[in-house]
Amino acid sequence: MSRCWVSVLLWLGAAREAPVLAQSCADYSQHPEPVGSVDTPGANAVSVAIQGEFAYLATVAGLRVLDIRNPVKPVLVGSLPGFARAVAVEDTTAYLTGDGSLRVVDIRDPSAPAIVGTVSTPAEPRAMVVGWATGLAVAGDLLCVAAGPFLHVLDVRDSLRVG
Repeated sequence: MSRCWVSVLLWLGAAREAPVLAQSCADYSQHPEPVGSVDTPGANAVSVAIQGEFAYLATVAGLRVLDIRNPVKPVLVGSLPGFARAVAVEDTTAYLTGDGSLRVVDIRDPSAPAIVGTVSTPAEPRAMVVGWATGLAVAGDLLCVAAGPFLHVLDVRDSLRVG
């Protein structure tokens, strides 16, 4: 099945030109099928990251670690209390935002994640939102933090890495 839609793109430049129409079509005949799920009562999920055979779920009740080797039936294997808004994972380290700080978590043992450091939020207004960031992404030595109108890029090479 193919579905198309027309969207109106408004040009708000100084020339005030007429709107431009753009048509997009997508083939939805092939789509992903759900294969499994797991309930995390009292811990509404807000963000997820995958590392190897585990999914790391940021929830309003903290971090949840799920074994996803059998995707039909993911299994909760570990947790860490405290509000979490976003999560990113690389190697043996998870990064969590929420509760006003950026938390560095040792995940070498997925059944027992442990906070090994925190980056507190400085009083400077631009940095104040880092602990309440809504998005995290990590690649190599860089951790990108989406917070309010800012993208903060942190070098995690030495001080913010486990292992």
